[in-house]
Amino acid sequence: SADPLVRSLTDAGRLRVFQVADSDGQLGATGGIDIDPATGLLVRADGTLDPAVHAAGIPVDEVVHDTIISPMPGTNPTMLRETDRVARSAVRIALHAASVSPTVPLARSSA
Repeated sequence: SADPLVRSLTDAGRLRVFQVADSDGQLGATGGIDIDPATGLLVRADGTLDPAVHAAGIPVDEVVHDTIISPMPGTNPTMLRETDRVARSAVRIALHAASVSPTVPLARSSA
C-alpha cells in the first residue's frame, strides 16, 4: 500500500490483506484490509485479531460490503451498523483497560 499507516501495520505483522478464493480455490489479494466483521478489529498476519486497532469504511469494503454507501432515511444501512460495531468494540476495550490495574505506577508520589 502507498498509505504509510497501512504499510507500517503490515510490516509489523498487525494487518493482513483480505483475500478471496477464485473458482479454482486459489487465494487472491483484494487490496482491502482483513478485519473481524463482528468488531472491526484488524486480522494480523498470523490470523489472530489485533487487540486494539480497528478499521472501518472504504478499506474494508471487500469484507463488509456497502460500507461506503451513504445512509438513507428509514433504512438500516450497513455503514451505520459497521460504525456501531466498531464503536462498541472500542468502548469495550477501553473499559477493560480502565479496569485493569497498571503494573507500573502512573505517577510518582511526591511524599
